[in-house]
Amino acid sequence: MVSSETFITVLERYTKGQSVQMSDQIFGAGINLSSIAFTEFVMDLEEECDIDIDIDDLDGSIKTVGQLYERVSTY
Repeated sequence: MVSSETFITVLERYTKGQSVQMSDQIFGAGINLSSIAFTEFVMDLEEECDIDIDIDDLDGSIKTVGQLYERVSTY
């Protein structure tokens, strides 16, 4: 299971020092994560938490950091 603290810590590695809140938008006006940074984040989170995340589960319906956490916390 992925703790919220670990999730945020790993995600903040990809936000250029920006603090991350669960209500932040992932792309665009929010934390503005590029698709490459997003993929690298997922891979880093998998390694950090010793889990395998199906990238196909992370679809366009996920808009906020909190929604992303809810999805990956099930692994």
